[in-house]
Amino acid sequence: MIRRVSSGADDDGDGYLISVSDMMAGLLFVFLITLVAFVINFRIATDEQRAARQEAVDEKVQALEEKERAEAERDAAQAEKDRLESVRDDLTNARRLRSQMLEDIRKRLEARGIRVEIDHDHGVLRLSENAISFRSSQAELRPQEQRKLAQIGAVLMAVLPCYAVNGGTDCDAHTRGKLEAVFIEGHTDNVPLQRGAFDDNWDLSAQRAMYTYRLLAERHLERLLAWSRAADDPRALRFKGERTPLADGLLLPFTDGNPGPSVAAPIKAFLLDILGDPRLTGKQRWSGVDPRARQVMLGWLVTETLEDFFRLLEYAAQSDAIARRHWNARKTFWSRYLEAGAIADAWVALGPLARIEARGMLSGSGDTYAVLKPGYNVQKNHSAIILRIGQLMITEWSHSGSFRAWRQDASGCPKLYQSDYTRSKLVQTAEHTIAHHSGWQARVADLIYDQTGIYP
Repeated sequence: MIRRVSSGADDDGDGYLISVSDMMAGLLFVFLITLVAFVINFRIATDEQRAARQEAVDEKVQALEEKERAEAERDAAQAEKDRLESVRDDLTNARRLRSQMLEDIRKRLEARGIRVEIDHDHGVLRLSENAISFRSSQAELRPQEQRKLAQIGAVLMAVLPCYAVNGGTDCDAHTRGKLEAVFIEGHTDNVPLQRGAFDDNWDLSAQRAMYTYRLLAERHLERLLAWSRAADDPRALRFKGERTPLADGLLLPFTDGNPGPSVAAPIKAFLLDILGDPRLTGKQRWSGVDPRARQVMLGWLVTETLEDFFRLLEYAAQSDAIARRHWNARKTFWSRYLEAGAIADAWVALGPLARIEARGMLSGSGDTYAVLKPGYNVQKNHSAIILRIGQLMITEWSHSGSFRAWRQDASGCPKLYQSDYTRSKLVQTAEHTIAHHSGWQARVADLIYDQTGIYP
């Protein structure tokens, strides 16, 4: 048997190879670990650099935003400063012009022998007893005092237009548009009233102011109304925010009395132009107006409506015996209620022929009256009127129709201010019907009194 014996030199070589491979594996492992650590550290460093760059960008953006905000605040502060300086200049200029205006009025009045006092701080022109003097406990001026007031009005009309928007061409341009309103205040002494037509001194002073306004308005109303219109649109107000106080100022002085046609007619026409008919399309524009002022306007419109209807009847009576026979007495009867202020609302419905015949005969509101449709017992030349007294609705006819009445809340009661009517709307379901036979006036008056408590 032959056995191979390995030499010692061969054993040492194999050991050496094993040790080198182990070392290389270890080095490779270390290299891999080092590479992984490098990659991780590189990623961390990259993320930190990116975060640092983003933070720097954010800080720059924030700085820009703060700069823009600071610039905007500075611009806003400058704009507000400029506005306040402009307001200050306007106020200073307005005060200067107001003082100039008051001084002009004072000098002109003194030239006429009328002495007044001026409060420059508040823009007040005070009429002393030397200028205007009311008798004790009286709200009306004596004739000589009325003449003084006429002179004061003439001076005001000579000076004030130059301070209005549409002042004359001979006025300085810098004074135009500076005057918005003129207020009239009444005064009394502090001695309590013992008796008379006034509740107290407050009431007396208010009545004196309204009386003074009425006298001035009667003489200079047309120009006062013209000033109130916009320069570029005569159907609009110069100062739109003055709609309510203007209407109140024009109408409230007449809550206790009718000023007469010379004053009522132009005011009524002006307000219909500017605000519209409060019974119809103008309801919204009349919102906010004092109910007492609105009632004055409605009262004037009621009078206008009744007068229009009476004119129609007089015209029809010229050629129609039936109309003449029926409406002479009815006009007298309803005029008493009108003059007593008992008729709260009135509206007319015109037949087609009546509308044609009425052209040129009716007031400015005539075009808005309702249409009365022809039909059974209604001819083309017939007309009807709808009245409200208290809570009682009444219809009357231009020819031979009977008096009819409803409670305002009754079913089938005719509605006011409609665009058209038929006979059935004005006749059927009536709660009370009275034919115009002998003694009808007493029966109708009794019915109205029973239903409303109103008697003319």
